[in-house]
Amino acid sequence: MMIRDFLMKMLIAALILVFLSLKFVDVTVGENIAEYPLETGWKAIGLPIKQVETQTWMGLNQEWYGVTELKAMAEKIIWKLGLKLQTNLNTGTQDNFSFVSFEGRQSDGTIVAVTLQSSDNNGCYETQLGINTIYDLARIPNLPSYLKKLTRGINSLGSKGSTHILLEGEYVGKLSKATIRELSGKTFQKLQANLVATAFESGTSTHKGYSRLIKETAEYEMKTVNVELCTRYDAARNVTEILLATPTLADGI
Repeated sequence: MMIRDFLMKMLIAALILVFLSLKFVDVTVGENIAEYPLETGWKAIGLPIKQVETQTWMGLNQEWYGVTELKAMAEKIIWKLGLKLQTNLNTGTQDNFSFVSFEGRQSDGTIVAVTLQSSDNNGCYETQLGINTIYDLARIPNLPSYLKKLTRGINSLGSKGSTHILLEGEYVGKLSKATIRELSGKTFQKLQANLVATAFESGTSTHKGYSRLIKETAEYEMKTVNVELCTRYDAARNVTEILLATPTLADGI
């Protein structure tokens, strides 16, 4: 009887451990859980990350504002993001379109470029906000914490928009197509991503895929994608720029 009770307790304990291991399994499967998924993918590239960039575009409302109103909105954004201005407020208006743009720097060194624009398209009003940020990744002790804080501040400015995150680095010289294909294959394997589309054109390449490790998604030719690896050869500097982005590169290649 005692042996049976002991075995039953051991069985129950084993089942609990199995349940907990399934419930809290790390979806990165052996990767450092403190890493941002793109960091994990970048390991396959084997080069230092030069900088991290974010690109966000969001609609603020269905209203029309002139330059004066947009400048007032800009002042609030400067305060909310804790920016020290690096440029004047650049303004302009033409026909039924007005804008305000400026650049500032946060206390941690993040460079922030902001564009506010308002348009009147035959009575259809819309005001939008675009924000680009650039930061030297070598100075960031923890990328996930940095991105969480940065995007929280950006999203507080209005309804959550579309945010693209890019890691950038450089290779001295020109990479062959075979090497680029091998590089993209290793990167996508690291991210557990399926290749959706690939293209080479005039010194550039793009490789789009889908990974279950990344939450954000975008649509490309009726397919879901959320990771993109691009290369651009700069002949003047004799370097190949490498960009790894999620969900895509906002400006294409």
